[in-house]
Amino acid sequence: MRVQKQEPIKVKTEDGWVVVLQPVPWSDAVELWIGRQENGRFYRASVAEGGLLNMTEVEKGSEQTSPTLVVSATVWDGLAEALRGVVPQVDKREVDAELKATKYHLEDMRNLVFEQTALEQERRGK
Repeated sequence: MRVQKQEPIKVKTEDGWVVVLQPVPWSDAVELWIGRQENGRFYRASVAEGGLLNMTEVEKGSEQTSPTLVVSATVWDGLAEALRGVVPQVDKREVDAELKATKYHLEDMRNLVFEQTALEQERRGK
C-alpha cells in the first residue's frame, strides 16, 4: 500500500472540480470524494449504474454525505499507477538539467550586462 498520508489530499481544478482522497484510519480503505463547484452551488458525485457519475446538489449546512467511492488501498494503488501511465510524468532529471542551464544562461547575461556597463563607463571616462 503506497497511500501513507492520513490527512486528506485535496485537488481543485480551474473549472470547479474538487477531488479529495482520504485514507480511512485503521483500515486498508481509501475514500474518494468528487464534487464540482458551479455558479455558487456545490454538486457531489456518486457512481450511477454503468459507472457514470451522477451529480447531486448539496445544500449549504447539510450533513456530510458518503464518499463517491471507497476502495481498498491496493485497488487505489493500481488505479494511481494506471493514471500515471495516462498522464505524462515530468522527468525530474530533465527539469533539473533545464534549470541548471537556465541558471548558467542568466549568469552569462548578468556578466554581459555588467561588462557592457563597465565598458561604457570606461569610454565616457576617457
